[in-house]
Amino acid sequence: MTISKKFLLILVALLAVTTAASAKRQPAIFNKVDKRAMNAWVDKQFNAMTPDERITQLFVMAVDPRNTVASETVKKLVSEYRVGGLIFNESDIVSQAKITNYAQSLAKVPLLITLDAEWGPSMRLEDAPKFPRNLYLGAISDDAMFYNYGREVARELKRLGVNVDFAPVLDVIDRPGTVVGARSYGSDPELVSRHGIAFARGLEDGGILSVGKHFPGHGSTTADSHKTLPTVDKSLKELELFDFVPFKRYIDAGLGGMLTAHLYIPAISRERKPGTMSPRYVTDLLQKKMGFDGLIFTDALGMEGAKAVGGSVCVGALLAGNDVLLMPDEVPGQLAAIKAAIASGKLKQKLIDERCKKMLRFKYALGLYNQPKVDIDNIVADVNDPCAAVLKRQLAAASITVVRDAQGILPVKGLQNRRFAVVTMGNENDLKSMFQRRCANYAQCTPFNFNLGGDIKALADQVKASGSNVLILSVASSDYVAAARYLASHFADHLHKVIVAVMSDPQRLDEVGALLDDSYVSAAVLAYDNSTVSEDYLAQTIFGGNAARGVLPVNVKTGKPDGGLKAGTGIKYDACRLGYTIPAEVGFKPSLTALVDSVCRYGVQQHAFSGCEVVVARHGKIVFNRAYGEIDYDSGIPVTENTLFGLASVSKATGTLSGVMKCYDEGKFQLDDKVSTVIPGMRNTDEKDITFREMLYHESGLPPELSMWYMMFDPKTYTGPLFTSTPNQYNTIKFMNNAYGNKFAKLRTDILSTVKTDKFNWPIAAGLWGGQVTYDSIMNRIYHQQLHEKRYVYSDLNFALLGNAVQNMSGMPLNYFVENNFFAPLGAYHTLYRPLSRFAGSQIAYTEYDPFLRHQHVHGYVHDELAAFSGGVQGNAGLFSNANDLCKLLQMWLNGGTYGGQRFLKASTVETFTTEKSTKSHRGLGFDKPQPDNLRASSTCDEAPAEVYGHTGFTGTCFWVDPKNDMIYIFLSNRVNPTRNNPAFTRVSARSHIQSILYKSIVK
Repeated sequence: MTISKKFLLILVALLAVTTAASAKRQPAIFNKVDKRAMNAWVDKQFNAMTPDERITQLFVMAVDPRNTVASETVKKLVSEYRVGGLIFNESDIVSQAKITNYAQSLAKVPLLITLDAEWGPSMRLEDAPKFPRNLYLGAISDDAMFYNYGREVARELKRLGVNVDFAPVLDVIDRPGTVVGARSYGSDPELVSRHGIAFARGLEDGGILSVGKHFPGHGSTTADSHKTLPTVDKSLKELELFDFVPFKRYIDAGLGGMLTAHLYIPAISRERKPGTMSPRYVTDLLQKKMGFDGLIFTDALGMEGAKAVGGSVCVGALLAGNDVLLMPDEVPGQLAAIKAAIASGKLKQKLIDERCKKMLRFKYALGLYNQPKVDIDNIVADVNDPCAAVLKRQLAAASITVVRDAQGILPVKGLQNRRFAVVTMGNENDLKSMFQRRCANYAQCTPFNFNLGGDIKALADQVKASGSNVLILSVASSDYVAAARYLASHFADHLHKVIVAVMSDPQRLDEVGALLDDSYVSAAVLAYDNSTVSEDYLAQTIFGGNAARGVLPVNVKTGKPDGGLKAGTGIKYDACRLGYTIPAEVGFKPSLTALVDSVCRYGVQQHAFSGCEVVVARHGKIVFNRAYGEIDYDSGIPVTENTLFGLASVSKATGTLSGVMKCYDEGKFQLDDKVSTVIPGMRNTDEKDITFREMLYHESGLPPELSMWYMMFDPKTYTGPLFTSTPNQYNTIKFMNNAYGNKFAKLRTDILSTVKTDKFNWPIAAGLWGGQVTYDSIMNRIYHQQLHEKRYVYSDLNFALLGNAVQNMSGMPLNYFVENNFFAPLGAYHTLYRPLSRFAGSQIAYTEYDPFLRHQHVHGYVHDELAAFSGGVQGNAGLFSNANDLCKLLQMWLNGGTYGGQRFLKASTVETFTTEKSTKSHRGLGFDKPQPDNLRASSTCDEAPAEVYGHTGFTGTCFWVDPKNDMIYIFLSNRVNPTRNNPAFTRVSARSHIQSILYKSIVK
């Protein structure tokens, strides 16, 4: 080889070394630091230190805050030894905060307060917010979620006076049973890198130094360095492709701290000593080759793995290139050993001075140039801020993993054609589980429970007998895999769909792998614990209330020759139905729940209603769904989330208007068309020119109502007036204020019957029947009403005619039309006319006691007389629902006509009906709207913006949709129970009061 070639090779080698060295970058934590001010502060502190203090500034020592001698320990460490920092053992928030303040008050130089908070402070503090272990979170694919998680942990740590978090764990596990286990984010180096970096950035942007660990990778050993020196027997290439990846990415991201591990890795150095004691690991690999220039901490030097070689662990660690000596067994002896090493020339004083100044620079960057003090007042509540609960739910939601969807069944579609059996395996108390309850929020489900020792063959027969065509299996542990596979095979044999929802510790996924990849299983969804929150989001993900975003954090064996499911596997889709969460997640103040509770409980106590239900949704999520009181006073039957209420005139805007919008959407009419074009009975009457728009605005000229009393009583059966304002010898039945009915009056027998017959088979009330002839007679009366001036006059008759029009245009009864086109596909199976056809009376709230027309306490039949005598189905009233199901319809409108992946209406149709407003009144097209110019007359609260639309109902119901704030509010009650003359309802004013609370509770 020529000299010139040799020179060229040497030059290339030198350039390579120089490039590697110059690749070192200043940690991002210094980017916004005033360097001149920092250097001045560092010099001032350094120059005031004794030589011993410059050494002990590198020590971080452990303290047990609840130990009886904690104060004495702190005093010795801080006042006598002048250590540079502390790390706290298990404790509670207040105890740690107090000992932190005491320690900082003694410090000559502010202390670096550190904590092992790999999954937040709860790793060490029993009363801090509890987040899942890292491996559970390794299923999250969204880096922004990890960043937010880091910011939240930083917020909690800052409030506690902590400056350093020994996290993230960057170890990649490559087998089950490793000592790191659930502390790792998983078995995919890329995912571990992304998760760790995003979390660390959140920490550091929140003012907390992150410390990646355990360099150069502790994920490939089952040995515990607390007890021994583990060996990692991998080639350098394997290490570079696997273990080193997250650490190198972390360094390249400019993050600030690193913790070195007590590991023996022959591929790095054949010398059998812990990596913390070897320059080949810390100086050559970490600093020179990987370019790390941040603060380097040893792992705890009191661990057995650190003592695998003789001599001082602190001297060895400093010689290896570490900056900070974490938790040696004691200070005096190690201090003496370091001083002796300096005196002998083994350690250079310059090295100590450089490390001391480096420690001080990091303290300055972390804000420790000011004397820190933790405010003890309200600290527990502050650390446990509601935002932590929100984040915990978001993390759980984001981790749910769809690992199989062989037939494209998820999220479940076509609810109108599905009949669900939901089997919970591992529900020891045999109560309806959270999973079953949440499934029932989306669709009608038949629940079953199965526990170990149960008869799986008998269960299979019961499920088949239920008539279900979709089986959803909730499997609480690997103990139920065999039973689940048996049930899946028997059900799928009948060409039915099987969905499994598995809850498994991520370290035991191999035990459920065969079920996840079973050929009889249509779809498999996975959560990584069996908490109620995970159950909740499993169900939400299956039905599309939660977006599927999770991926497997580890490889999973399935027993098949293809090698199983790989880490990173996950089928993703967007949310398409209402989700369920807590108010704080969508921007409500924590006080919301208590405030609404107080109004509703007060209403029940004041007899404004015997029971009510309130639902609030925002940003596509139901965040409040609570029920109060009983279905009737002293009934002993509580109102629940599944109790049905008669909606009264809310039926106009949800039942009839839905039908009207659908017909308009299909081009069956235009708003300015005459209604008589589709109702022949109107063509030769005064009503022949009324348009759809006029009816929707209540500007038709029709009178407000049609009296059922005058129409349904036979005038031949009584003498004198039918009713009077004061009682007399004939009028003795008081049926409302200032109304006394004639005691001799009897119902007509030509259009009514007290027994069910072929002619009279439409239920009106208990023991009272009508039929087509009854309905036709009522509608004929409405067709021939005398018109008045066409100005705004709210009229039931407008919507009776609109319901009639829908029936004629669609060719089917109103109840069937809206059921088939809206309620069934929406999964609103509690929303229907004639509720006793599907539900027991115990699920329906009572309304008014009617002593005159129906002679009964109305229960399970529509309260409104016009709708009742029309057979329970009428355009003005008749619909029953719970609030949860009603919310699905309203959310579909907010979505612009789509819900559950299905389009119900064109976006233009929804926009037309929800935004157009009369020029003569405050009314919209079928909807009520706020009256900002006349707040006393407005049905809404004063705070409601002009964009709001909705309706109220006579029985004490309302709904309001607010597109501006993306919010839905529903209030259902039975304020007419036992009488419509109820001043308490007006006095309590629950409907508008709660709506006002909602607006005042929105965090600006």
